[in-house]
Amino acid sequence: MMLLVALHSLVLLIGAHAANEGAARTFHPRRLSLESLSQQDNDLLDALSVDGIVSITNVPNFDNYKNAVMQTMHTCALASKETKIHQFSDGTRRLTMASHTVLNGMQPLKHESDECREFETASDEYRRSVSLVTQELANRMAVVTKEPLLRTASGYTFDTLREVVQAGEHLEHFHSYQKLAESSSSSSANAAAATATIDLHTDQGLFIVFSPGRITSLDGADSVPSSGFFIETPDGSIAQVEFDDEDDLIIMLGDGVNQYVNPKLSESSPQLRAVPHSLVVPDHDANQVRVWYGRMVLAPADAIYPAHDVTFGNLRNRMIDASYASEIESQSTLSLGCSGSRIARELTDQVTCGANALYCWHQCMDFDDYNVTEDDCTSRDLQLQCINPRLQISNGTLHGDYYPGCVAKDAEMETPIPKLDSYPRDDDACTTKDFLAFSTDSDYNHTAVLLENVSVLQWNVRQDSSGEMVLDARLSFNGLFGFLGLGFASSFGELHGMLGAKVLLARPGDNYTGYSGLDLSGGPNVHEFQIDSEQTPFRVWMTSESEIAAPSGSEFSSSIVNSSDCFTSMKIVTSSIKGQAFNSSGTDEMLWAANGQDYYMMYHGANRGRFSLHWPTGEVELLSKPPFSEESASTVPPSGEESGSQQSQLSVSGLVAAMLLGLVAIA
Repeated sequence: MMLLVALHSLVLLIGAHAANEGAARTFHPRRLSLESLSQQDNDLLDALSVDGIVSITNVPNFDNYKNAVMQTMHTCALASKETKIHQFSDGTRRLTMASHTVLNGMQPLKHESDECREFETASDEYRRSVSLVTQELANRMAVVTKEPLLRTASGYTFDTLREVVQAGEHLEHFHSYQKLAESSSSSSANAAAATATIDLHTDQGLFIVFSPGRITSLDGADSVPSSGFFIETPDGSIAQVEFDDEDDLIIMLGDGVNQYVNPKLSESSPQLRAVPHSLVVPDHDANQVRVWYGRMVLAPADAIYPAHDVTFGNLRNRMIDASYASEIESQSTLSLGCSGSRIARELTDQVTCGANALYCWHQCMDFDDYNVTEDDCTSRDLQLQCINPRLQISNGTLHGDYYPGCVAKDAEMETPIPKLDSYPRDDDACTTKDFLAFSTDSDYNHTAVLLENVSVLQWNVRQDSSGEMVLDARLSFNGLFGFLGLGFASSFGELHGMLGAKVLLARPGDNYTGYSGLDLSGGPNVHEFQIDSEQTPFRVWMTSESEIAAPSGSEFSSSIVNSSDCFTSMKIVTSSIKGQAFNSSGTDEMLWAANGQDYYMMYHGANRGRFSLHWPTGEVELLSKPPFSEESASTVPPSGEESGSQQSQLSVSGLVAAMLLGLVAIA
């Protein structure tokens, strides 16, 4: 089975304005060090509102990764099965290796060539660094909005740029260009063509993060910054951007800011500027290439495009289909995803899944990994598709639990997961004041707000009859009871410490199957689990279930669940989780997660966090900032107590505006 999946390198054609290298002036982007972004000043937003482009410098160890990638990219591109070739009208040939990063991780490039080993090692470290920088940039783009930026059909909102970036798909391209002097003038057709390799356009994504192009010798020994990158400046003139070795990564805004950011900004936030740009690949020697890397950040596929009643994922698919249709048929569709009257263009970069794989959950999944073959499906009069555990078909571009499997030929396309009977809850009846009362129990000495007005942990620490530390804790959640979990973050830290984590999990039922979810007739229960070290779906690690280890001489029940049509809490008393004891004299790194909408053990969205907790003093530090919380946790004495009191409490200063659910498999 062969499946071609477009990676949507969509751009907006502004016109065939060929950049004239001789006539253009020079532009130098404003430079900001990565360290300076943490100073909470306005330099980043100033640069993005005035110029729409900024250079990030002093990224730790980035030079080593970047140089190794640039030096080995072309050799790998010549040999890799991932490579796609495109010929431009000016005679430039481009080799492209494409991948992407989504919520479930950085998707690998499967080159299947010994010539790519060095590049593969270097590019993995390089992409991880780019991911960290991309997230830091999103954290610091703190624009003030008057309403959510985007929302899904189910009503979940993306209130901040950080949330959009976190939930969006990041398309990654490694390009190697060759434009030899004789090829660019070898035919009358090429000689008559525009001088630009890529005409002036604006990217269709929210922004792009890229390493400036470099002219590199084929053996990788010599490398210098490349010329030929042009932008339209705010005054409408064309300028050539001059990069040098100091520029680690460039962030440049796309038309996404016009589609769903600028219209939602408050008067106090400056409008962001999308940057029209073009490329003229300079002539070079036969033993040289121009190499470049870019990561385009797109809106979440399940978010609704504000101007039309379709999701961004659906719209991108329609635009790609239209790019292959006739001009008359495609004109109206291609303009759907653009602000103003611009037209989108598909650069036809594609990823090919091999004969033994298909595109599922934003990646090529090998059939062997899922013990399925096309022949096996056919012999049973079934079809091989990307499916969910409910035996429904996915188009491969959604977030959740998906895998290759055999399903009936008349299987339906995916439908929303069935909700809890009381979902959605009555938010008018479930007030902030009520949750504050629900989550406050004077029997506990310590209180921590893990996510503002969403999750509160209270606890006492004592010793059992054998001298072991016993945790007597209550975790409260401002939501319905889908599941509620608390546990030790894993030591290797993948996915915020989730993979391999040992957790206590409260569920509203038991006898789980991926097809029908939990059997709610079994009633609430709390058990220990260990999350799989490689896969997140609950169906993979549910067999690790065990009873909670009851402490010696405990006067309490080991677990109690309290749930209503508004709130949920889990009370536990234990000295360990899956054999891991609490550090009674020091600090443990912990995590929590909750679901308030269904009984399929699938989604937590923004209802999760990782934190460190010093048990003797109650001091808490949030290690991964929740998408909706702008403030870090800080310990302050409760009302009426002196700062030296052993009791501690985290202040509650406001209401989290929305809850981002339904985006990634548990936990």
